Amino acid sequence: MALLITQLSVFLLFLLVLKVKYHGWYYYRAASVAMGAMLVMAAAGHFMYAEGMQLMLPAWVPFKKPIVLLTGIYELMLAYSFFLPHRRKIAARICMVYLALTLPVNIYASIYYVNYVQADYSGDGPVYLWFRIPLQLFWIAWCYFIYRWNPLPLKKIENGQ
Repeated sequence: MALLITQLSVFLLFLLVLKVKYHGWYYYRAASVAMGAMLVMAAAGHFMYAEGMQLMLPAWVPFKKPIVLLTGIYELMLAYSFFLPHRRKIAARICMVYLALTLPVNIYASIYYVNYVQADYSGDGPVYLWFRIPLQLFWIAWCYFIYRWNPLPLKKIENGQ
């Protein structure tokens, strides 16, 4: 839930800043920055809760800690790409695939009641999927919006057009 609140808050704040500064509603740019902010926060979880995130992976997966840490680094790099205007579309495409590939991990974690913050098996369980699956689809749709949207070039915005 914190990731969603962060994303929506950054989106609204950045949208208002763009409105005041450039006198227009630049949804695409605000959406890109918000997605990047959400990914930075998600990546932080990989480092702060590395032990708990390892529990989200099945027992047969080797090198759990390096996988958790590397996916955190990957999310940081992906987040950075959302902040770069010339990389946003490719970042959105990659993020859509990444979100689709990580959904099974979240499903596995829910089935086994993983609480990655506490690093134990006291989580909400399968009931959490009623929130997580729509959230994951929402993020994929958000990335699709960034990928498909055709905004004004930056030069037009900087000139106030």
